[in-house]
Amino acid sequence: MTPSILISSSPNGQWAWSTVIFTTLNEWQFQDPANLTGNPCVTWGDGFTDCGVGGSSALDLQFKLLGEIASPLELDPITPGVKRNVNSMSAIGAIPEGQVAFVWGFQTGSLIVGGHICNGTELGIKPVQLLGFVTADGDGAAEIMFYIPALGDISLIYTQAIDIDTCAVSDVIENIV
Repeated sequence: MTPSILISSSPNGQWAWSTVIFTTLNEWQFQDPANLTGNPCVTWGDGFTDCGVGGSSALDLQFKLLGEIASPLELDPITPGVKRNVNSMSAIGAIPEGQVAFVWGFQTGSLIVGGHICNGTELGIKPVQLLGFVTADGDGAAEIMFYIPALGDISLIYTQAIDIDTCAVSDVIENIV
């Protein structure tokens, strides 16, 4: 059994690591700037030798991160949301100067993207149509202008944005036009 360390990290749960039996010829490093563990290493030091953390100085560390990445990309509804008119949508939280794709459709559903851009990313609109690509500004905001035709009796349009650099997707927005 390998020694392991578990640190409580409020409010987001816990994180941990364990040691492995091989070494890269350097002792692993540790720091605890908030002094949560009560050891002397508020700056970087050798994990076991300087900081007294873990079970041995000769072991390297391994770790595994679990969980979901929260999408920082936020999409606003279609404005003004009028048929036979020029409308716009804007997204914030994209990579500054990166590409943002805007998509739309008439139904929600799970769709896995294929191809060379964001392959494997799950969208919440199925079937989906590409509205266009826009370059985000220096603050990560992107806006697209587009024309909504008459569409007959259809009054619901679902929209979503994708940050092409990170493949993060916004929530699906229901728009009444």
